[in-house]
Amino acid sequence: MKKNDIIIVALLLVLWFAWGPLDRHVFRKYFYNAPPVQQQEMLTETAGESEETAVKPPVVLEAPELKPAQEPVEYPAMPETPEESAVPETTAVISNDFLALTVSSRGGTIKSVQLKEYPTSMDEGSAPVELDFGPTGALLLKGLPEGADRDLVVSAGDDSRSVLFSGAMADGIHFERTLSLGDGYVLKIEERIFNEREEAATLSASSITLGEMVTDTNQFQMKGMVYLGVDTLSPGGEKVKHWSKKLNGLFDDPSQTEVRRAIERPVDWAAVKNKYFVQSLRPTGGGDDCVVIVKRAPGTKEVSTVAAEILLTDVTLAPRESTTRAMDFYIGPKKLSELKQLGYHQVDIMELGWTTPIGKFLLYSMNLIHDRLWPYNYGLAIMLLTIIIRIIFWPITHKGTESMRRMGELQPLIKEINEKYKDSPQKKQEAMMALYKEHKVNPMGGCLPMVIQIPVFFALFYILRSAIELRFAGFLWITDLSEPENIISFGFKLPLIGWDALNILPILMAISMAAQQKLTPTAASGDEKQAQMQKSMMTVMPVMMLIFLYNMPSGLALYWTTQNVLMIVQQLIYKKRKEAREAA
Repeated sequence: MKKNDIIIVALLLVLWFAWGPLDRHVFRKYFYNAPPVQQQEMLTETAGESEETAVKPPVVLEAPELKPAQEPVEYPAMPETPEESAVPETTAVISNDFLALTVSSRGGTIKSVQLKEYPTSMDEGSAPVELDFGPTGALLLKGLPEGADRDLVVSAGDDSRSVLFSGAMADGIHFERTLSLGDGYVLKIEERIFNEREEAATLSASSITLGEMVTDTNQFQMKGMVYLGVDTLSPGGEKVKHWSKKLNGLFDDPSQTEVRRAIERPVDWAAVKNKYFVQSLRPTGGGDDCVVIVKRAPGTKEVSTVAAEILLTDVTLAPRESTTRAMDFYIGPKKLSELKQLGYHQVDIMELGWTTPIGKFLLYSMNLIHDRLWPYNYGLAIMLLTIIIRIIFWPITHKGTESMRRMGELQPLIKEINEKYKDSPQKKQEAMMALYKEHKVNPMGGCLPMVIQIPVFFALFYILRSAIELRFAGFLWITDLSEPENIISFGFKLPLIGWDALNILPILMAISMAAQQKLTPTAASGDEKQAQMQKSMMTVMPVMMLIFLYNMPSGLALYWTTQNVLMIVQQLIYKKRKEAREAA
């Protein structure tokens, strides 16, 4: 590898590790332009205002809170609670093997949900995770006149999996909502609106809420990562939009504690999520728009709560006519196998970044190994997956090693060219290229094994940062592969690097990486300065990886350590064969 190539690679590696802090502390602070202060402006630019909706005769029941989504309106703040009522609140519980939902007569909403398969902590007998959807709950229907967001009559089904809410919205207008649980994490919603009048009626546009999601303080939060988020999919071939990284930029004033922004686009579905769990609402036929709601605690810059509303179109009913609309509401883990069943690209809620195809393959493979091979452990699954990856890439890594060996054999000729053309860089370059061509050597061939590992590494990074499969998954002395080991707490943070606990696996990773590099043949350059630079770079890399991985999920350090050990074994086999050839 030539001097310029080493410098370029070194700069890229430095930029790779430094990008996160630079982005957080420099680019976002000094170069990010927050959205304008007007509440009605959208998260992304739109093509302009649409035509005004024609007034539909003969009777229009105006909603006091929301106007049609296509008008540039200022969206109102979400009330803390539905309107006070003298009627006592009635609650009921519907459940299956996976969920237990507490529903309320106040608007026919979901107050909270228990996820039976997921304990709150690793303690024996720990209660299941409970998602509290805030004071308004989930599925609150806002904007319809008098009733749908207030007190409804609750009628539980015979099978404990369904419940019916019913009540009058206005004079002669009747509302019903049925919630039905299937065998998994999907709740079926069916709403019916009856016009019992002798004249037609138009119900203006309304909205339905997705409940508040908060950060799970019991779970490890990787520094610099954003776990709370809102995702949407708009029709017309667009990709799933992830608004998580834009949420902090919506606050125009440090004193603001809540903002609401409309994305100003129709949506097929919207989802609100934290690190491991998500709620996703898909109305049949989609919605006219989606409003993102973000809260943060006073005096802080960190988002503490996210929610969303899907705006539904207005409804015109002829005399004695009724209309029905259906929705699917997923409440459950951010799990590839579950989200894939929902269709409509909801699997992209996993947010696997630019390595999505590789990430899906690796996650599927890891789960397959875990589910099929005893002792059904994710640590072992990560190690076996690493071995499989090494086998797949064996021809490439072997070719890279051979390239480095052959470059070493050319050292006398390279040194001779350097001395002969030391005063003519252009002729030296031409002579070098001719030498490589004659001996069929690629000077960059030794870098290829490292280059092909980068997408796999990033794919695993995206998986392990929020893969619910690794939540509370132990291995050897590691209690949770989704978190750093934290074997012994220091009680203080080390200056500059910020370490506050002992993690053994990253240290073993750095040691194995240094040992592997010593065994790797280096490309000869014939230049002592260049050789020294290459040696320094190989010394710095283990230290950089140690700093980078120290406070990351231990599953990632386990992968890198396993790969280093496999490379050491490969190099020892190669060395033994080389000695055998030389002896012969």
